[in-house]
Amino acid sequence: MQAITGVQAIHFQGNHNLIKKIGNEIDEIYLEKIAQLSFKQKNVSDLKIVYTSIHGTGIQLVPKALHRLGYKNVVIIDEQAVPDGNFPTVHSPNPEEREALSLALKKAKEIDADILLGTDPDADRVGIAVKDNEGKFVLLNGNQAASVLVYYLLEQWKNHNKLTGKEFIAKTIVTSNLLNQIASKYEVQCFDTLTGFKYIAELIRKNEGTFQFIGGGEESYGYLVGDFVRDKDAVISSVMLVEAAAWAKSKWNLVFIKNIYCQLPKKEFQEHKK
Repeated sequence: MQAITGVQAIHFQGNHNLIKKIGNEIDEIYLEKIAQLSFKQKNVSDLKIVYTSIHGTGIQLVPKALHRLGYKNVVIIDEQAVPDGNFPTVHSPNPEEREALSLALKKAKEIDADILLGTDPDADRVGIAVKDNEGKFVLLNGNQAASVLVYYLLEQWKNHNKLTGKEFIAKTIVTSNLLNQIASKYEVQCFDTLTGFKYIAELIRKNEGTFQFIGGGEESYGYLVGDFVRDKDAVISSVMLVEAAAWAKSKWNLVFIKNIYCQLPKKEFQEHKK
């Protein structure tokens, strides 16, 4: 391996006829499956969204998935829209780091956006930012975003009479126990797994046909809704987090959810639960 200086030094001797290229038909099936997860919130076209793919693959499907569900006001950070493995505009293309989202944050402030999305290069993790009580954009960490996402999903499942007692959510052992508390409120089982989404996928497989997976995630910005992907997925997560924002804006305000479920002291949180 040390003798290999570039891809041109790798001599492939396999049968090219055995390689099948996957085309747009798979994208269409995938986008339709995502649309089926949606609870079709109203007035979504009014939501102001800023999105950056940070030079990664998310640019291919995140905008398409949002537009398909009626989100027309999506502003893309053009400087980071071209896939480029050198990641020229950031020190690290990690949505967990504020610097990676600096261009998107600037644009979000400029247009007074409702929510900011930033996906990592292979589009399996997503970072989001929302406004606080003073109108300043703050990044939600993975535990906060996962809590908002799970709360939204379970609230919608309940409101649409889809909860039968045979559903579950899943998280890793290093992810906030707030998800357990939210699941308990809706009488939905929450499973804890070892760190790594392969363990959540294994759990979905083991419960297949017995219990239905609603959603879940891990504190490192990886989330999943539905069971047709079985790995963390930033395209699905982006769509559902934006949908949660649209719902929250129509009900109260996105800041309300952030404060209630992520920042209240324990005593005040318990009082709110009552």
